Amino acid sequence: MAEDLNIRFSEEQYATKAEVKKALNCNLIEPIFKKINEYRNVYRKKVFVKNYTGLTFDVCFLKSINLKLENFKKEFEKFNEKYQRETNPLNKQNYVVNNILLFKEIYKDESLDRNFATTLIVNKFEFLGSDNEKKKISSYFKTLDFLRSKENEEVNEKFLLNLYRYYSNNNEENFRENEVVDPYEIVNLTSLEKGASPDRISDLILSLTEFLEKKEFDDLFKAIIVFFFINFVKPFGDRNKEISILLSRFILSKKYKDFALYIFPFDSKNLMRILLFDHL
Repeated sequence: MAEDLNIRFSEEQYATKAEVKKALNCNLIEPIFKKINEYRNVYRKKVFVKNYTGLTFDVCFLKSINLKLENFKKEFEKFNEKYQRETNPLNKQNYVVNNILLFKEIYKDESLDRNFATTLIVNKFEFLGSDNEKKKISSYFKTLDFLRSKENEEVNEKFLLNLYRYYSNNNEENFRENEVVDPYEIVNLTSLEKGASPDRISDLILSLTEFLEKKEFDDLFKAIIVFFFINFVKPFGDRNKEISILLSRFILSKKYKDFALYIFPFDSKNLMRILLFDHL
Protein backbone atom coordinates (compact mmCIF):
# COMPACT_ATOMS: atom_id res chain seq x y z
CA MET A 1 0.00 0.00 0.00
CA ALA A 2 2.78 2.40 0.96
CA GLU A 3 4.62 1.72 -2.29
CA ASP A 4 1.39 2.28 -4.21
CA LEU A 5 0.89 5.64 -2.48
CA ASN A 6 4.44 6.69 -3.37
CA ILE A 7 3.67 6.16 -7.04
CA ARG A 8 0.16 7.55 -7.10
CA PHE A 9 0.62 10.56 -4.87
CA SER A 10 4.28 11.49 -4.98
CA GLU A 11 5.70 10.77 -8.43
CA GLU A 12 3.21 11.09 -11.27
CA GLN A 13 0.51 12.92 -9.32
CA TYR A 14 1.56 15.49 -6.75
CA ALA A 15 -1.82 15.36 -5.03
CA THR A 16 -3.19 17.59 -2.28
CA LYS A 17 -4.58 16.18 0.94
CA ALA A 18 -8.16 16.66 -0.35
CA GLU A 19 -7.33 14.81 -3.57
CA VAL A 20 -5.77 11.91 -1.68
CA LYS A 21 -8.80 11.73 0.63
CA LYS A 22 -11.17 11.68 -2.33
CA ALA A 23 -9.14 9.12 -4.28
CA LEU A 24 -8.96 6.74 -1.32
CA ASN A 25 -12.50 7.45 -0.13
CA CYS A 26 -11.08 7.56 3.38
CA ASN A 27 -11.92 9.86 6.32
CA LEU A 28 -8.79 9.05 8.35
CA ILE A 29 -6.52 10.91 5.98
CA GLU A 30 -4.09 12.52 8.46
CA PRO A 31 -1.81 9.50 9.13
CA ILE A 32 -1.77 8.59 5.42
CA PHE A 33 -0.94 12.10 4.27
CA LYS A 34 1.74 12.37 6.97
CA LYS A 35 3.52 9.39 5.39
CA ILE A 36 3.19 10.97 1.95
CA ASN A 37 4.72 14.23 3.23
CA GLU A 38 7.57 12.35 4.92
CA TYR A 39 8.36 10.80 1.54
CA ARG A 40 8.13 14.13 -0.26
CA ASN A 41 10.34 15.88 2.29
CA VAL A 42 13.27 13.70 1.24
CA TYR A 43 13.21 15.51 -2.12
CA ARG A 44 11.78 18.90 -1.15
CA LYS A 45 13.82 22.09 -1.41
CA LYS A 46 12.82 25.46 -0.04
CA VAL A 47 13.67 28.03 -2.71
CA PHE A 48 12.61 31.19 -0.81
CA VAL A 49 10.86 32.85 -3.75
CA LYS A 50 7.34 33.98 -2.84
CA ASN A 51 3.94 33.31 -4.34
CA TYR A 52 1.03 35.78 -4.58
CA THR A 53 0.11 35.33 -0.89
CA GLY A 54 3.63 36.05 0.34
CA LEU A 55 4.36 32.43 1.30
CA THR A 56 7.53 30.84 -0.07
CA PHE A 57 7.57 28.06 -2.64
CA ASP A 58 8.88 24.57 -2.00
CA VAL A 59 10.10 22.52 -4.96
CA CYS A 60 9.85 18.74 -4.74
CA PHE A 61 12.56 17.19 -6.90
CA LEU A 62 11.47 13.58 -6.90
CA LYS A 63 13.54 10.73 -8.26
CA SER A 64 12.03 10.82 -11.74
CA ILE A 65 12.60 14.59 -12.09
CA ASN A 66 16.11 14.39 -10.65
CA LEU A 67 16.99 11.72 -13.20
CA LYS A 68 15.78 13.92 -16.08
CA LEU A 69 17.77 16.89 -14.80
CA GLU A 70 20.92 14.87 -14.24
CA ASN A 71 20.69 13.42 -17.75
CA PHE A 72 20.18 16.87 -19.21
CA LYS A 73 23.09 18.29 -17.24
CA LYS A 74 25.40 15.53 -18.50
CA GLU A 75 24.31 16.17 -22.09
CA PHE A 76 24.67 19.93 -21.66
CA GLU A 77 28.19 19.65 -20.23
CA LYS A 78 29.23 17.08 -22.85
CA PHE A 79 28.14 19.44 -25.64
CA ASN A 80 29.87 22.34 -23.90
CA GLU A 81 33.15 20.40 -23.73
CA LYS A 82 32.90 19.59 -27.43
CA TYR A 83 32.35 23.28 -28.22
CA GLN A 84 35.27 24.39 -26.02
CA ARG A 85 37.63 21.95 -27.77
CA GLU A 86 36.80 23.49 -31.14
CA THR A 87 39.59 25.81 -32.31
CA ASN A 88 38.48 26.65 -35.86
CA PRO A 89 36.64 30.05 -35.79
CA LEU A 90 34.46 29.09 -38.76
CA ASN A 91 33.37 25.89 -37.05
CA LYS A 92 32.56 27.85 -33.90
CA GLN A 93 30.54 30.31 -35.97
CA ASN A 94 28.69 27.37 -37.47
CA TYR A 95 27.34 26.48 -34.03
CA VAL A 96 25.68 29.90 -33.85
CA VAL A 97 24.40 29.57 -37.43
CA ASN A 98 22.69 26.30 -36.49
CA ASN A 99 21.12 27.96 -33.45
CA ILE A 100 19.73 30.81 -35.57
CA LEU A 101 18.33 28.29 -38.06
CA LEU A 102 16.17 26.78 -35.30
CA PHE A 103 13.96 29.84 -35.77
CA LYS A 104 13.12 28.46 -39.19
CA GLU A 105 11.04 25.78 -37.46
CA ILE A 106 9.28 28.41 -35.36
CA TYR A 107 8.43 30.82 -38.20
CA LYS A 108 8.09 28.25 -41.00
CA ASP A 109 10.05 30.69 -43.15
CA GLU A 110 12.25 29.23 -45.91
CA SER A 111 14.13 32.53 -46.25
CA LEU A 112 15.79 31.89 -42.88
CA ASP A 113 18.69 30.10 -44.52
CA ARG A 114 22.39 29.74 -43.78
CA ASN A 115 23.19 32.84 -45.81
CA PHE A 116 20.86 34.95 -43.66
CA ALA A 117 22.26 33.45 -40.45
CA THR A 118 25.88 34.00 -41.50
CA THR A 119 25.20 37.57 -42.61
CA LEU A 120 23.45 38.29 -39.29
CA ILE A 121 26.51 37.10 -37.36
CA VAL A 122 28.93 39.07 -39.55
CA ASN A 123 26.81 42.20 -39.04
CA LYS A 124 26.85 41.66 -35.27
CA PHE A 125 23.15 40.74 -35.32
CA GLU A 126 22.05 43.98 -36.94
CA PHE A 127 19.19 43.59 -39.41
CA LEU A 128 18.03 46.65 -41.37
CA GLY A 129 15.32 45.04 -43.48
CA SER A 130 11.55 45.20 -42.98
CA ASP A 131 10.87 41.50 -42.31
CA ASN A 132 9.30 41.36 -38.82
CA GLU A 133 10.39 37.79 -38.06
CA LYS A 134 13.99 38.57 -38.96
CA LYS A 135 13.81 41.71 -36.82
CA LYS A 136 12.72 39.56 -33.87
CA ILE A 137 15.65 37.20 -34.40
CA SER A 138 18.02 40.15 -34.66
CA SER A 139 16.64 41.65 -31.45
CA TYR A 140 16.94 38.33 -29.63
CA PHE A 141 20.61 37.82 -30.49
CA LYS A 142 21.49 41.48 -29.96
CA THR A 143 20.05 41.12 -26.47
CA LEU A 144 22.29 38.09 -25.90
CA ASP A 145 25.22 40.35 -26.83
CA PHE A 146 23.92 42.88 -24.31
CA LEU A 147 23.79 40.19 -21.62
CA ARG A 148 27.29 39.06 -22.50
CA SER A 149 28.53 42.58 -21.72
CA LYS A 150 26.86 42.34 -18.28
CA GLU A 151 28.38 39.00 -17.28
CA ASN A 152 29.76 40.33 -13.99
CA GLU A 153 26.54 42.03 -12.89
CA GLU A 154 24.13 40.60 -10.38
CA VAL A 155 20.47 40.15 -11.25
CA ASN A 156 18.34 42.69 -9.40
CA GLU A 157 15.34 44.91 -10.12
CA LYS A 158 17.43 47.45 -12.05
CA PHE A 159 19.08 44.72 -14.13
CA LEU A 160 15.72 43.16 -15.02
CA LEU A 161 14.25 46.51 -16.07
CA ASN A 162 17.30 47.28 -18.19
CA LEU A 163 17.00 43.88 -19.87
CA TYR A 164 13.36 44.50 -20.71
CA ARG A 165 14.06 48.02 -22.01
CA TYR A 166 16.87 46.77 -24.23
CA TYR A 167 14.95 43.82 -25.67
CA SER A 168 11.64 45.63 -26.20
CA ASN A 169 13.27 48.90 -27.28
CA ASN A 170 11.12 51.08 -25.04
CA ASN A 171 11.74 53.36 -22.07
CA GLU A 172 9.66 51.71 -19.35
CA GLU A 173 10.94 52.84 -15.95
CA ASN A 174 8.87 50.47 -13.80
CA PHE A 175 7.32 47.05 -13.78
CA ARG A 176 3.80 46.49 -15.06
CA GLU A 177 1.33 48.90 -13.43
CA ASN A 178 -1.87 47.35 -14.82
CA GLU A 179 -3.44 43.92 -14.80
CA VAL A 180 -2.34 41.61 -17.61
CA VAL A 181 -4.40 42.20 -20.75
CA ASP A 182 -5.88 39.00 -22.14
CA PRO A 183 -4.82 38.83 -25.82
CA TYR A 184 -7.52 36.27 -26.62
CA GLU A 185 -10.38 38.16 -24.96
CA ILE A 186 -11.15 35.32 -22.58
CA VAL A 187 -13.14 36.63 -19.64
CA ASN A 188 -12.08 34.18 -16.91
CA LEU A 189 -8.31 34.10 -16.74
CA THR A 190 -6.62 31.78 -14.26
CA SER A 191 -4.21 33.20 -11.66
CA LEU A 192 -1.28 31.85 -13.66
CA GLU A 193 -2.42 33.67 -16.80
CA LYS A 194 -3.13 36.91 -14.94
CA GLY A 195 0.26 37.16 -13.28
CA ALA A 196 0.81 38.93 -9.98
CA SER A 197 -1.09 41.99 -8.89
CA PRO A 198 0.95 45.09 -9.88
CA ASP A 199 1.38 46.14 -6.24
CA ARG A 200 3.07 42.80 -5.44
CA ILE A 201 5.55 42.65 -8.33
CA SER A 202 8.50 44.47 -6.72
CA ASP A 203 8.31 42.34 -3.59
CA LEU A 204 8.12 39.13 -5.61
CA ILE A 205 11.04 40.13 -7.83
CA LEU A 206 13.07 40.95 -4.71
CA SER A 207 12.46 37.41 -3.45
CA LEU A 208 13.73 36.08 -6.78
CA THR A 209 16.92 38.12 -6.69
CA GLU A 210 17.57 36.99 -3.10
CA PHE A 211 17.12 33.38 -4.22
CA LEU A 212 19.67 33.87 -7.02
CA GLU A 213 22.25 34.89 -4.41
CA LYS A 214 21.94 31.54 -2.60
CA LYS A 215 25.11 29.48 -2.99
CA GLU A 216 23.47 26.12 -2.26
CA PHE A 217 21.67 25.99 -5.63
CA ASP A 218 23.46 25.33 -8.90
CA ASP A 219 23.00 27.40 -12.05
CA LEU A 220 20.78 24.87 -13.80
CA PHE A 221 18.32 24.80 -10.89
CA LYS A 222 18.33 28.61 -10.76
CA ALA A 223 17.67 28.84 -14.51
CA ILE A 224 14.61 26.60 -14.15
CA ILE A 225 13.21 28.64 -11.26
CA VAL A 226 13.83 31.90 -13.15
CA PHE A 227 11.95 30.63 -16.20
CA PHE A 228 8.88 29.57 -14.25
CA PHE A 229 8.89 32.51 -11.85
CA ILE A 230 9.04 35.25 -14.48
CA ASN A 231 6.18 33.57 -16.33
CA PHE A 232 4.31 33.20 -13.05
CA VAL A 233 4.68 36.83 -11.93
CA LYS A 234 4.62 38.46 -15.39
CA PRO A 235 6.41 41.64 -14.27
CA PHE A 236 6.02 43.28 -17.69
CA GLY A 237 3.05 44.08 -19.85
CA ASP A 238 4.38 41.89 -22.65
CA ARG A 239 7.34 39.68 -23.68
CA ASN A 240 7.54 37.96 -20.30
CA LYS A 241 8.23 34.57 -21.88
CA GLU A 242 11.11 35.90 -23.97
CA ILE A 243 12.56 37.74 -20.96
CA SER A 244 12.34 34.57 -18.86
CA ILE A 245 14.38 32.64 -21.45
CA LEU A 246 16.95 35.39 -21.95
CA LEU A 247 17.40 35.62 -18.18
CA SER A 248 17.67 31.82 -17.85
CA ARG A 249 20.41 31.79 -20.49
CA PHE A 250 22.18 34.60 -18.64
CA ILE A 251 22.09 32.64 -15.38
CA LEU A 252 23.62 29.61 -17.12
CA SER A 253 26.24 31.82 -18.80
CA LYS A 254 27.76 32.57 -15.39
CA LYS A 255 29.34 29.12 -15.62
CA TYR A 256 29.04 28.15 -19.28
CA LYS A 257 29.78 31.54 -20.90
CA ASP A 258 29.02 31.92 -24.63
CA PHE A 259 27.92 28.32 -24.92
CA ALA A 260 24.86 28.98 -22.76
CA LEU A 261 24.08 32.30 -24.45
CA TYR A 262 24.50 31.49 -28.14
CA ILE A 263 25.20 27.85 -28.79
CA PHE A 264 23.16 25.16 -27.13
CA PRO A 265 20.32 24.23 -29.54
CA PHE A 266 17.36 23.93 -27.20
CA ASP A 267 14.44 22.17 -28.86
CA SER A 268 11.19 20.41 -27.95
CA LYS A 269 12.73 16.98 -27.31
CA ASN A 270 13.79 17.67 -23.72
CA LEU A 271 12.24 19.37 -20.71
CA MET A 272 14.94 21.99 -20.28
CA ARG A 273 15.16 22.58 -24.02
CA ILE A 274 11.48 23.44 -23.98
CA LEU A 275 12.04 25.76 -21.03
CA LEU A 276 14.90 27.65 -22.59
CA PHE A 277 14.05 27.84 -26.25
CA ASP A 278 10.27 27.54 -26.87
CA HIS A 279 9.99 31.28 -26.73
CA LEU A 280 8.11 32.88 -29.64
